[in-house]
This record gives sequence, C-alpha cells and structure tokens, in this order.
Amino acid sequence: MTELQISLIVIGAVIIIGVIAYNKWQEFRAHKKVERAFADAPEDVLMQSASVEDSDFRREPVFFQNTVAGVRLEDPAMNTSISITGLDHPLDEEAEADDPLEAVAEIDDEKAVEYLVTDEEVEAVDEGYQEPAIDMDEAEPTPDPAPADTPGEEKVTPVVPEPVTSTTPSVPKSLPVDDLIDYPVELNLEEPVRGEKFLPLMQSLRYTGNKPVHFIGLVRKPDTGEESWQPVMHGGIYHQLKAGVQLANRTGALNEIEYSELITRLRQLSDGIGAEPEVPDMTDVLKVARDLYRFVAEHDARLGINVRTGGAPWSVQTLITVLERQKFDLRPDGFFVKHDTDGSVLFLLTVDTAPGSDTAARMTLLLDVPCVAQEKNGFGVMVQCAKSLCQRLNGILVDDDDRMLSDPMLDDIAGQVNVFYEEMKAVLIPAGSVRAMRLFN
Repeated sequence: MTELQISLIVIGAVIIIGVIAYNKWQEFRAHKKVERAFADAPEDVLMQSASVEDSDFRREPVFFQNTVAGVRLEDPAMNTSISITGLDHPLDEEAEADDPLEAVAEIDDEKAVEYLVTDEEVEAVDEGYQEPAIDMDEAEPTPDPAPADTPGEEKVTPVVPEPVTSTTPSVPKSLPVDDLIDYPVELNLEEPVRGEKFLPLMQSLRYTGNKPVHFIGLVRKPDTGEESWQPVMHGGIYHQLKAGVQLANRTGALNEIEYSELITRLRQLSDGIGAEPEVPDMTDVLKVARDLYRFVAEHDARLGINVRTGGAPWSVQTLITVLERQKFDLRPDGFFVKHDTDGSVLFLLTVDTAPGSDTAARMTLLLDVPCVAQEKNGFGVMVQCAKSLCQRLNGILVDDDDRMLSDPMLDDIAGQVNVFYEEMKAVLIPAGSVRAMRLFN
C-alpha cells in the first residue's frame, strides 16, 4: 500500500469522524432548544379555551362628547371630546367592574374687519403696534381651590397600576427601565457578559409591535461587592441583565401578539450570551398593561381654542407672516409650533383652509395637556398668544361651537387644567415628565 493510499484513508476517516461529531453537536443543541421551548413556552392565544372570560380581553375605553366652559377637549385618535380631568369619561361597565386596583392613597415623594387683510395693511398696523409680552409668570392663572364634593356625586380617583416589584436591587427612575410603566424580564447569565458583546444584540430588540423595549445591567463593584443597575454600555461587565417592555401608550396596551413576539426574541437573544430569561405569566403582564392603559386613556387630553375672523377671510400669506413674527415655526406637516425656551413644544397652531384656497377664516391653537409640564403654564401662554393674534388680526376668540370665550370662562378652564395636573402628580406621572412623555408622546 503506497503512502498516497494511506494518506487518503486517513483523510477519509478524519472527515467521517468530523461529520459524526458535528451531527451529534447539532442534535444536542436542538434537544436543548426543544426542552426550553416546552418548559416555559409563552401562552398561545390561538389555543386558549373558548371559555375564557370576557374580562381577560382588552377593552377600548368609550369616549363621549363633552365640553368644558364651551371648549372641547379633543382626543387625537378619535376626533371626539373627553373631559379635561378624565374623570367624567366612563369606562365600559365590565372593564370598570373588573378593575382590581385602588387609587394611590399615600405618596412619600411628594371686533371685526369687513375686508380682506393684506400684507401692506399688516405692515401699517405693525408700525404702531407693540406686541404684548407673553410672560409665563404673568400668564399663569391663580389655581382655583379644589371644588367641594357635590352631594350625591361619587368622587372618582385616577387609577394607575402599582410598580412591579423585584427581589433584585431597586432600579432608579432615571434608568431606561422604569418599573412603573415597564414590565421587567430578568435574564440570568451563566457568567458575566461584557457590554460590547451584548450591545449589538440589544439593538436588534428595540420594539415589540409599537412598544419600546429597554435594557439595563447589574454591575458589581469588585472591592465592596456593592451592586447597582446601570445602562448597558461599552466597557461594562454585567452579572445580570434586565429587559423592560413598555406596558402601554396612546395606541393601546401591550397585547398577546406583542408579548409573544417579545418572549420569542428574548430567547433568541439569550442564546447568544448564555442567558436564560425568567418568563412572566402572560395573563399577569397583560392585566397590568390594561390597567396602565386605562389611566392613559382617561388622561389623554388635548385642549383647543380658536381665533376666527370678524369679517372677510385672511390671506394665508398674511397669516404666515404674522405667525412668524409671533415666533411660530412651520413644520413639514403644516402645523405651526410654539416652542418653550428650552426648545420643547408648548402648543401647536393649525390654519383652517379649504383645499386650493389661499384664504382662511379660522385658526386653532392646541395644547397637548399631559405632555407639557405644569410649571410651564402652557394653557396660560396659549391664551395670551391667542389674544395677541386677535388684537393683531382683529379676530375673535371662540370655542369649537363658535361661542365667544370670556375671561371668566378661560379662568375656569385654567383651574380645571391645574386640577388635571395635580391628579397626574398624585400617581407619580407628572405632566411633561419622562414617564408622561413615554406614555403620551
């Protein structure tokens, strides 16, 4: 037997042994994945029994037409109106009866023109006109005292789910995962993982449906052994990881499909770092999500006031010039934006024009109430701006039913806005905060 034949035999044997070993390894991996899938597989909603109670399903809140001092509070998704406090807005009977939560009781933290206005005429008016300063302190209305309970009228308190507790070190509110509005899923690691290894995997799971997913890691100081949760970043060594999925937003609560997608993708992600996720019960997660969405729906309020012409329509180009002088910024979507000194949005303005028309007879100023902090006095600034536009364009301040808005009516609305803000503070979701912006933006 020649050396060539011997070499070929040896090479063939090595190849055969390699193929057998590779097949065994693949069989071992497949067996492990099957065991894991059948051990903690998420509940399949398509296989649920038909006897599941109706209370287990998400129900959308029912909105109805309502006005406050003649000003309608528009729900952006449904083009209807809701109460500014959110408390006059009824839920369907079954959802209300099934609500297991109580409100938070104790908190340790604390006059007209008859002709078309032209650009030249605006210039003439501007020469002798001094624009009133819109000062936030001056514009801020004095908060009305809380109204006394009306006999026979049941007082309703806002509902918000309690923070999800965990046996591991507490998570500061400044971190991406917030136990009040996120549901945490812990990833138990076989050995510590470096941030640069996990970051690419983390970027592949930023949303499930339209619900954001965030991650944090548990860092341990080598000298003292002190543990703390921190954002995942390059150079960090993490002994445990935690994913947090946002439970609700303006579009709805976390649903069964989004939950199942989250668990599937978390398991795929865990395979890459040798981790095992602690899968929560889907029924519990969706129940908390529905409770949080009920709060969001009750406090999803946009407050609008209108400026209309007292006579002939305005030229659109004239309006654009006036609004630019009032320091409005025109967005590509056609909305004019009034920014605060820090660059955040205070309120929007839209010009009502017919298709193909170059004139307009009405403008609407719109305040997204839960997205503007109370201390910025968004409603007061918006009213002062509307009055300034009325003075400059000889307009009239009206509500959606074209009724004039007097100062007492505006003061009454301002008081209700402040009550609304206090309710949001009471459940630790103050308007304009990071939590509120995540839920309502």
